[in-house]
Amino acid sequence: MLRYLDIVDGVDKSEENNSTNIINDVDKPEKDNSTNIVNDVDKPEEDNSTNIINDVDKPESEDISGVGDLVNRFEIDSVHRFFESNNGFHFYTVDDNESDYIREQTAAGNLAYQYESEKFTVLTDNIDALTGEVIEGVQPVYRFFNRQTGSHLYTMNQLEKETIQDTLEHYSFEGIKYYAFESQPENLETIPVYRMLNSSTGSHLFSSDRNEIENIQATLPDFSLENNGNPTFYVFEL
Repeated sequence: MLRYLDIVDGVDKSEENNSTNIINDVDKPEKDNSTNIVNDVDKPEEDNSTNIINDVDKPESEDISGVGDLVNRFEIDSVHRFFESNNGFHFYTVDDNESDYIREQTAAGNLAYQYESEKFTVLTDNIDALTGEVIEGVQPVYRFFNRQTGSHLYTMNQLEKETIQDTLEHYSFEGIKYYAFESQPENLETIPVYRMLNSSTGSHLFSSDRNEIENIQATLPDFSLENNGNPTFYVFEL
């Protein structure tokens, strides 16, 4: 015989109240992570403006080998080179008026010079414009005119200059034409210039181009390097 209590216990007994679990699993408000969100997203980035200023706007240290520095410190000019085709020698000048005159006379048929190009940059004074002092290691380059051949000789060597003046009457002294460094300076970028003697004409070729020098040595046996193969002086690149 079924009893009421058995029915209640077996079928109609209410299920255990799980409302607490439901609230914990569903309706319980999520943990407030706003602090983390603020820390991760809204927190202002570290101010790196000081680093930017230090890295970008900080003035660079002075480079005394720069082009601007050369213009400010030194009086400089480019050397023009001509080839005299009748006698096979070269002529060099920093004087634009002289360069223009040679071209005009050649065009008129009075001279036979072929203009080659500007070859290197030299100093036209030996005074540092910023300090007013004589530039260390800078010496004058003198020019002589050979009245027998029509060629010109350039030298920085004082002994050679004096020997020519004392013993070679057919050479006319034309004075200082520009300045150059007698050795390579430590704090400036320079290039060496070499002097080659053409034994067939007695004239000289000046070049800072190693390819040109090597080609001449390989193909023109009348040319030889002077000064034991060492540079005659040092100048600036164009």
